[in-house]
Amino acid sequence: MSNRLLTRTLSALIVLSVGSAAQAERVVDQEIVIGNVTLISPERAAPLLHADVVLRDGRIAEIGTNLAPGPHARRIDGSGRFLIPGLIDSHVHVGHSAALDDDAIDAHPELWAAYRAQVPRAYLAFGFTSIVDLDLAQSDQAWFEGTPLHPRFYSCGRGIKVAGGYMAFNVPPLSSPSFPNLVYESNEAEHWPKSLSRGDYTPERAVSRAADAGAICVKAFVESGFGTFHWPNLHTETLQKIQAATKERRLVLMVHATSVDGWPSMLVLTSSRTVSGFGRAISAIPCPLQPQAM
Repeated sequence: MSNRLLTRTLSALIVLSVGSAAQAERVVDQEIVIGNVTLISPERAAPLLHADVVLRDGRIAEIGTNLAPGPHARRIDGSGRFLIPGLIDSHVHVGHSAALDDDAIDAHPELWAAYRAQVPRAYLAFGFTSIVDLDLAQSDQAWFEGTPLHPRFYSCGRGIKVAGGYMAFNVPPLSSPSFPNLVYESNEAEHWPKSLSRGDYTPERAVSRAADAGAICVKAFVESGFGTFHWPNLHTETLQKIQAATKERRLVLMVHATSVDGWPSMLVLTSSRTVSGFGRAISAIPCPLQPQAM
C-alpha cells in the first residue's frame, strides 16, 4: 500500500472514530428523560426527530439526540409522539358551569362535583399548561389551585363592570363574595346604588382592586345589550381612564365589546397603541406570561 493510500485510509478511520464518539450516548441520571420524541418548537426551523429531553426540578434542563437515562432516572418513551411547548389559553372562565344550569346543579350535585374534578386535568390533557381567567371569583381560584393537578393559573381578577349593566344587573350587598368590581360611570348615574360612595369606585380604584388581587391583566365590560337590549355600560372617557391606570400598573387591558355601538370606544383606545380585535382589545404592553423556550 502506498504512503498516500495509507494516509487517506487512516484519515477516514479517524473521521469515523470522531463521528462515532460524537454520537455515543451520554447517560443522565436522577432526572426525568423523555426519549425518542419528535420535538416541535417555534424557535426551530424544523422538528427535531428522535429527541431526548431532560427535565430537572420541573424545568427543561437539556435537549439532545444522544441522551440516555441512567438507573436512577425516570424514562418516558416518546416514540411516535410529539412534544411541544405548553399552550396558553388566554381567555377562560374556570368557574362557569358550561352546560349545567343552576337547576341541573341543584338536582344533580354529583355531576357538578365530577365536572369540577375534571376541568383542571382536561386543560393539561389538551396541552394547556397556563391559563388566564378573565373574570375571576376568588373562591374559584382557591378551588382550582387546590386540585392535585392543574395548569399555572393567572387572572384579570374581577372584571370591571357598571352597576345595572352586563354581568352586574343586580348588585349584591358589599359583604357578598360575589360583589362585582364596579366603576362609577357618570353617564349611567341613575343606575348607581345609593348605598355606595362614588369616590370609592373610580377607574383607578377598580384597576387597583384587580392588581391587589394578583391580576396580570384587567378586563372591562362594554356591553349595551348585544344589539337587542339597552343596558348601562362603560363610556369612552371612563375607558380611557381605565386604560391609563392599567398602563401605570403595567397590566394588560382587555375589553369585552361585542355590540357594534361599543366599537367607537375601541377605536379611541386603538389610537393609543392598543391592538384591537373583534370582541376585545388588548393593550400593547408586554405580558408577563412568556412560554419557556425549548
